[in-house]
Amino acid sequence: MLKPFCLRRLSGLAVLIMLATGTAWADSLVQVTSQPGQGANDSISWVQLGGDQTILPASFSANSAGGSSDTVTLAGANSMASVVCSPIPANCSWTGGSGFTAGDSLIWTSDSGNGGNGPVTLTFSVPIVGAGALIQANMPGQFTAEIEAFNGTTSLGLFTVTSDINGDAVYIGLKDQTRANITSVVFSLTSCAATCSDFGIDTVYLNVGSPSSSTSTSTSTSTTPPPTTTTSASISTSTRTTSSTTSTSTTTTSSMTNTTSTSMTTSTTSPSTTTTTALAPTTTSTTMPPSCTPPPSGLVSWWPGDGNANDVQAGNNGTLQGSAGFLAGEVGQAFSFAGVDGGGVLIGNPTNLQLQDFTIDAWVRRTRLDIAGSHPPTFDGVIVNHGHDAYDFGLFPDGEILLSQVDESFVSSGSGLQVTDTNFHHVAVTKAGSKVVFYVDGTPGVPITYGPVFAFTKNLSLGARLDVSAPTASTSTATFAGVLDEIEIFNRALTAGEIQAIFAARSAGKCKGRTSTTTTTTSSPPTTTTPPPPITTTTRVPTTSTTSTTTLPCTTARCTLQAALMSPACAGQTIPASVTAKLTKAENLIDQADTSPAKRAAKLLKKAKKALKEAAGKVIRATKGKNPKLSSDCAAALKGAADGVLAGLGV
Repeated sequence: MLKPFCLRRLSGLAVLIMLATGTAWADSLVQVTSQPGQGANDSISWVQLGGDQTILPASFSANSAGGSSDTVTLAGANSMASVVCSPIPANCSWTGGSGFTAGDSLIWTSDSGNGGNGPVTLTFSVPIVGAGALIQANMPGQFTAEIEAFNGTTSLGLFTVTSDINGDAVYIGLKDQTRANITSVVFSLTSCAATCSDFGIDTVYLNVGSPSSSTSTSTSTSTTPPPTTTTSASISTSTRTTSSTTSTSTTTTSSMTNTTSTSMTTSTTSPSTTTTTALAPTTTSTTMPPSCTPPPSGLVSWWPGDGNANDVQAGNNGTLQGSAGFLAGEVGQAFSFAGVDGGGVLIGNPTNLQLQDFTIDAWVRRTRLDIAGSHPPTFDGVIVNHGHDAYDFGLFPDGEILLSQVDESFVSSGSGLQVTDTNFHHVAVTKAGSKVVFYVDGTPGVPITYGPVFAFTKNLSLGARLDVSAPTASTSTATFAGVLDEIEIFNRALTAGEIQAIFAARSAGKCKGRTSTTTTTTSSPPTTTTPPPPITTTTRVPTTSTTSTTTLPCTTARCTLQAALMSPACAGQTIPASVTAKLTKAENLIDQADTSPAKRAAKLLKKAKKALKEAAGKVIRATKGKNPKLSSDCAAALKGAADGVLAGLGV
């Protein structure tokens, strides 16, 4: 699904119809039709491939969040990394339809002609339990996606799912319930409106380890392999070796282990015979997906960043400043910052945050690896800052995390504890007296002796140092370059186990409104009381129809403009202050208009429109001369965002 200028599909290639045979174990391989149902504990994000329209070779390595190096193979070279467009497109090449989340990076299996390079084969460095991803055909219209698992050259089985008539993205995945047996998976389209080898595939979610350490909501019922079957790719809903219907009632305890009683009917289809076997009820133990973890005691303030700056624990609510906004986070939404001075969340100076001993933690995702924030000459970035002589928790460009007494002294985590990529990581610091411990993803560093006495005369802020009033000599707000989620401050030093529990909960997050472990009764498939992850796709009736709901993070002018400032096209470049000033002015005027009477709102929007036009002009001028201040790609991203917001104002 592309912008008109990106449509390169004028004629289709003949689709090669292949017959595949393989023995699949009916009790082990099950289909997954949603990301939550995958229950993944690892993933491969395509943001590592580069910015929008980065050209890809026919085969390349990709690293998972868990550290494995896997191989991606396409039918040919010249496919590309593609960024999903927001409602107001800027610096992206995949648009139209729903299902994907704006800002996500895809593999687009295009080629340099009018065809495509699908299917996509992922070969894993070690066998895995399961895999799945969102997938969408290039052109509008209903399509059928297929995933097939292999052990070496032996097919373990395949599943298909058919989109709605619009061709919205669908989730397709599978899991082996008995062991880590999958050495590769193949994603493809078996039917579509145009060229079926031309499609987009989003982040691939993985189940690694063993079935007992990966999420499973299905039940093992037999160890007898079914007969070999033949599957034709020309049939839109291919015949599988087995189809199963399971009704499950589950009771979940705080240990996350449940006992399931299941009655199951299994139908096996072969080319000439159909056999239905009723299986007696069985009892099995399964491991449930990660659930929210109760917040440890001593929690003072908690800013989830779910579309607002509210403190859900103590009411120390914040106010967005400059280009601060919201994007998809590790848990629901998160605060986003462009690494440009002036952006941040202003909290104030509440007495319950004037602490000498504490824990500060957050999920962080860097969007630039050359800087961590806007503070020259070190270009460090703030996570939490309480101003002159008080505490500051932040990140250096090399990925080390730091604790400082602002304008006085600091300590850092050292080279063994760093955030050096663009994935989400959990970071924390604890201080008890003069003992400081840093954590990255639940792993503690060596305790450091550091015992300053903090003074609290300035305002606290998130993602920046917004209070730079005297006596400080700094004028930079050290605004973070990236995304911050689930920011918390405790009035004591948490234990290593407590911090590891927060990290282990990952996207399930912390349980809101709970203070201790509770026993919860649920029905399969399991659900939690926490907000859903950014991509929420629920698929019903596999191989026939799909219903999807999608959360798009950029629904405001502020978010759209900030996303352009943070785009890969502008990485490593210093945006002229004259440009950021005009964009910030426009954002503030639009925000004011949202809460103003109609006549005043119209005037404010006219001023915003003028500021956006001036910003676009300054962006173009910044590319001129012998020493241009901006690259043409960055200028195109910024101007595209400004023009898009202008078009949406309707003034």
